[in-house]
Amino acid sequence: MCVWFPCTMYDYSNVTSTFDILAREMVEYVQGTYPIAETELQYSIVPITAMGDPYYRIDLLMSDNHNWILGQVARRARIWGYDVGVAMRVAGTGGQSRGTKWAVFVDVFAHPTTLAHELYHLLGPMDYDDYTEHPADIGYWVDRNQPRGEWESYFMAGFGVGVPNTLIGGTNDSSRTVPPYFYYWGLSTHWIQRQMYERLINGWFDPERSRDPEVVLVSGAIFRNGSAYLEPCIVQNAYVDLLPGSAGDHYIVLLDERGMILNRFGFNVSYVVLGDPRTNQTDTSYFNYFVETTNRTKSIELVDRTGHVLAERKVSPNAPTLSLTYPSGGERMSTLRNQTTWITWEASDLDGDTLYSYVAISLDNGTTWVPLATDLIGNKVGFVPMSLKPGDQYVVCVKVSDGFNTRTTISKPFSIGPYVELKVLSDIGGVNGSGWYLKGENATVSVSFTRKNMDGILGLLGGYHEFEGWEGDLTS
Repeated sequence: MCVWFPCTMYDYSNVTSTFDILAREMVEYVQGTYPIAETELQYSIVPITAMGDPYYRIDLLMSDNHNWILGQVARRARIWGYDVGVAMRVAGTGGQSRGTKWAVFVDVFAHPTTLAHELYHLLGPMDYDDYTEHPADIGYWVDRNQPRGEWESYFMAGFGVGVPNTLIGGTNDSSRTVPPYFYYWGLSTHWIQRQMYERLINGWFDPERSRDPEVVLVSGAIFRNGSAYLEPCIVQNAYVDLLPGSAGDHYIVLLDERGMILNRFGFNVSYVVLGDPRTNQTDTSYFNYFVETTNRTKSIELVDRTGHVLAERKVSPNAPTLSLTYPSGGERMSTLRNQTTWITWEASDLDGDTLYSYVAISLDNGTTWVPLATDLIGNKVGFVPMSLKPGDQYVVCVKVSDGFNTRTTISKPFSIGPYVELKVLSDIGGVNGSGWYLKGENATVSVSFTRKNMDGILGLLGGYHEFEGWEGDLTS
């Protein structure tokens, strides 16, 4: 399982340190609470990437903005190899949208149990779900059948400031309330019931998730009025989300060149954002699913339960061509100046299709990725090396899709750090050159024997300058 922590706040500069600490604590809580190897849960903390625009903030929990943000976080996470995107924000503890799978939000002051709490919700409700306390005799290995101390984590319980304890399975005395400083989800005296615990393990740490066939990411939005749209599709290798023949109130349908159905994948749509489904609803449901595909797929349809086609994407005959032009590998980029470095590429398509680009940077040679651009129509995207930590295993990846057919290229490693460029220039003997050096590093300059004719009358009389050569160290 791989978790991505982007920041959805327009200006997160004042909470960056809190953001880093909380993200690590949440992941470590899951690693320490479940009987899994630490390598089974990877994560990437990327405070350098805020989501877009001041308007698209997640401040209003019950709004379409909330749903849109989670939909976009989920799509970016899936494109770049993450199972879940965890959107960070300032207020609201944690939550998810029933209509948007693969993404949740937590605030920067939430309890470390919040990620585990939201991961369970993403699996969907079950009849056996129980959010009340349980006696110690049905505890788990993490409890060792012992009562947990007062206010210790029961991560599937939830409450807010001043909520009566009766709502969290406590005393029947409605006058007792939660102390104001325990405003977050996830505090109680016991843990989680057995079926929910086992489902959380099997749902996210299933060994079958290591199987990565060729899939297509199908994403878009369905509106309450019956209309819908499909975003550009991307073909890659990943674990499938939907099995052929699965049921639902909407379907992703793959067809061959004759219009015959190859596979149907069912899923359910929800317009509930968060909390009470009677009131907290929007008009838009975002979705994204990996479904297995083959080279026989020639079109993708989104249909409702009656078979009505809501949206469609055709598969053109030719895949795009793609060539990365910068960086190519071996470059040294400086963190000492606040300036933009441009990633550039060349792409074309014989069918004349609109090309959509997806760009990410990795600081660990491609193990994890930081998305920089999504659905970009163009051939360059900028980033500021100053915002990144020093390292010599940076690579960039560019994916280009024509709406279905996809090409991918990855650069060779390059370095980012406190580099300075040293230039030696002279008008005598063509002595010039340049090189990149770390701040404080010694640079050796070597000049060989050179001779240059003098200017003016002395030059006409045969006079010349002669430099016998020199070598020595310079310190920045």
